Parts: sequence; structure tokens; C-alpha cells
Amino acid sequence: MTKYTKIFLGLIMAVFMAFGINCERINAADSNCKVHDLDDSLTDSQEEKLNKKIAKASDKIDANVAVVITSDLGYSGSDTYATRTYDEMFGNEDGLLLLIDNDTHYDWIAPSVGFENKYNRYIERFFDDITPELQRDDYEGAIEAFVDNVDLANYKKERILKYVVIGLIVALVVSLITCLAIAHSYKTLKKYEARNYEAKESTRFNRKEDRFLREYTTKTKIESNSGGGSRSGGGGGSRGGGRRR
Repeated sequence: MTKYTKIFLGLIMAVFMAFGINCERINAADSNCKVHDLDDSLTDSQEEKLNKKIAKASDKIDANVAVVITSDLGYSGSDTYATRTYDEMFGNEDGLLLLIDNDTHYDWIAPSVGFENKYNRYIERFFDDITPELQRDDYEGAIEAFVDNVDLANYKKERILKYVVIGLIVALVVSLITCLAIAHSYKTLKKYEARNYEAKESTRFNRKEDRFLREYTTKTKIESNSGGGSRSGGGGGSRGGGRRR
């Protein structure tokens, strides 16, 4: 068997293994990943649309997602009924179940044991999106709101945005404080003078003296004759002007 034949057979085995794992995961989700409309609150087309959405969400989070609509809980409370129904459908597998109770209107979201830590903190926020739709008897809208949130993508984006905003605010405050500190330091700088470098406690000036350095003198010649401002010399040239010392 050549090297390339072994590589080819290995690729074929990998494809079959991947296909087998995928089939097993889909079979694990089985037909219970859908809307169980025991009250006929949805039309057939609505139910079909929601089932496709649920299947897609289930595949995305690789866990079970189901919705039950009923008005006959018997002697069970919403929490007990939802938990028991989830266990009967999926056993110990990870997932979520939304119970819409048309009798008492105590709706319930039941996460599996493995999903409790992941989803419990978001349950109230789930209902913030679901409850307004149920108050309008919009079952389709309520279920869509539930399914849209099962992967927690919206909450993760919101959390990231929150951290970004906080980071920007902190950076702005630090920058502002730094600028103000630099501006204040410039205002307090002293002028560059010889006195800045004196040892004031040990320096004493006991004598003052004025010393003459240089003199500037300007002389201008004034002609007294009536012939004008110039005089002709023996050579026939004209002269005039001034001088400064």
C-alpha cells in the first residue's frame, strides 16, 4: 500500500466518522426538539416555522431546545411539570425547555442540570422579552424571543459593549487628569533668572556700584555761510553728512 493510498483511506475514514458523530447528535436531539402545542394555540404554519427555528437553535448550541404549551398541569406546579417533562424528553442531556401555562399563566423555563449555572442568571431577562408577547397572546412572538436568546449571543454582545464603554470612560478620565496635571505644572514654572540659582540663605550683597561702560556721541556740522549745505574744496568735489561715535 502506497503512501498516497493510506492518506486517501484515512480521509475517507475521517469523513465517515464525522458523519456518524453528526447523525448521533441529531438522533440525540430527536423529534422532541420542537413546539409541543397541547392547546392548539398555534396554526400549523406557525408551528412548522417555529420547529425549524428551534432545530436550528438546537444545532447551534449543540443541546436540546423545546417548548410546551398547555393548560392542564393537573396537580403539578409549573416548575415541577416543566422539570419532569424535560427529564422525560431528554433525560440527563443538556438543554432548555420553555413551558407556557395557559391556565395559571405561571410560565417556566427549565434548564437541564448541566445548564443551570450557565442560564439561571439570564432567566429573568429571557422573560423580559417573552412576557410582553404573551400578554398580547402572541405565542409565535414569545417563542421566537425565547429561541433567539438560547445561545446567549445578545447578552454576550451587550456584556462586551458594556466593558468597552467602561474602558472608554476610564481612559477619558485618566487622560483628562493627566492633561490637567501637565497644564498646572506649566503654570507653576518660574522664570529663568539668575536669582533662581542663588543660594538665598548664604548669599549676601553688601556693596552696590555703578560702572561706566561706554559713551555714544553724535556730531553734526552746521554751515554758517549763505551758500547752502555744501562746500567746494580745492579739488572741485562736494562733501556733507554726519558721524557717530
